[in-house]
Amino acid sequence: MKYSIKDKALIERVLEMESGYVLDFSDATMMNFVAESVEKDIHDVKYQVNGSSKAKKLRTFIDMESDEIVTKLLLDMLERKRDRIISSYGISNESGKNKNSEIDSAVYVIQKSSLSQSVAPAIHETLTGDFGRVNVALLADDVKKSILEGCPQKGLDRMHTYLVGFLRSRCEKHQIPFDESDTINSMIAKLIKIYESKGYIQSDCSLLIAKSQISIFEKFNHVRNRQSLAHDNEILGNSESLYLLNSIVGSIRFIREIDL
Repeated sequence: MKYSIKDKALIERVLEMESGYVLDFSDATMMNFVAESVEKDIHDVKYQVNGSSKAKKLRTFIDMESDEIVTKLLLDMLERKRDRIISSYGISNESGKNKNSEIDSAVYVIQKSSLSQSVAPAIHETLTGDFGRVNVALLADDVKKSILEGCPQKGLDRMHTYLVGFLRSRCEKHQIPFDESDTINSMIAKLIKIYESKGYIQSDCSLLIAKSQISIFEKFNHVRNRQSLAHDNEILGNSESLYLLNSIVGSIRFIREIDL
């Protein structure tokens, strides 16, 4: 499981790991908690390669174990801390509210990272494929890497480059004329017209969704030019960038399936 430096610092602060401890756990209670949560022995020698303190073992555990296991354990630990805060402060106490807010922030970054880890392979699988252009694999790898590193904004420019090549390859297949000035929205408009005429799209609902991609791709041009790392821009946030990547890939996946 990979977290940004900022997210990792938040999680460690909320779990009180700064001094080598983890929450209020003793060695025995931490062993029992982890075993009950994810059926692992946190004191196993393999988790002690970077040190034997509870915090160091947990850091190694996070690096070694699967995303699913790490996410469950961390969320369970945060829930334990939340229960402790409620018991100490009650629900309405201002200090308790502030501490719960910090827990909420940690929960958010863990869930966000878990989503990224699950989405990235699916996106990569869709993008990987040879449509006659040699940089496809490199572009797909760049998009995947940007997501796994917690910076999907880096993938927006790469996705746009990928789209240009992908749509040009489909236009070539159907002998649709285009030139270097054709944008991704103009090419998708030409393709949808062909797909409709050939019966590739059979329902009015699917056709409406497909046609909506014309305006979506037009807006994506703006995102690439003004809100990605293609230039010196004010970039989008992680969640919105991941949302855009996943949505664009949905369109690519649909085109691949109907236009074999």
